[in-house]
Amino acid sequence: MPKVTVAVPVYNVEKYLEKCAESVLSQTERDLELLFIDDGSTDGSGALCDKIAGQDSRVRVIHQENRGLGGARNTGIENALGEWIIFPDSDDWLEPETIERALKTAESTRADMSLFAFKSVDEQGGTISEHFESLPEGIALDPHKRRDLLLIAPSAWSKLYKTDLFRRTGVRYPPRVWYEDIRTTTKLLPYCGSVAYTGYVGYNYLQRQG
Repeated sequence: MPKVTVAVPVYNVEKYLEKCAESVLSQTERDLELLFIDDGSTDGSGALCDKIAGQDSRVRVIHQENRGLGGARNTGIENALGEWIIFPDSDDWLEPETIERALKTAESTRADMSLFAFKSVDEQGGTISEHFESLPEGIALDPHKRRDLLLIAPSAWSKLYKTDLFRRTGVRYPPRVWYEDIRTTTKLLPYCGSVAYTGYVGYNYLQRQG
């Protein structure tokens, strides 16, 4: 079984998908699977997922009727083989050491959720802004004592989670709504034995024109 499942919801992102996939498959942490959830794409995204899967045995593809971003993430949770799970968006990309660093931080602190910094980028890859949390790095943070954890960026994609955190709590992403992660991250926090943070800027959040 892979250590980490990288669950990527896919919907009409043919232009961006290969860059996202390459950033996952070139991670310094090699013990992972890339799970594409093709959420009823109407462009060539679904076929491209299958093509990428044919080139690397670590890639799996699930094709489903459209359930929205939250519904696609839930499919990833239900089908993940990894002990850990991470949810990059399909038009974004990871830095090479993101998963390795987040995993080491989580395991060394016995955290259920590992946070990392991120940056917003434009279509050319230029940095628009960087986001860091006002948290100490590399130590176990108790969400019942650190109420400031409720103020972290709620984005689903800037975190590595114990897959069991979702399965034992039953917490899922609401389908077909905007900002589904805001409704989910804060629900997960009270169930975490601890949370850990690294200031490594590990994620590129694309601000697409339009």
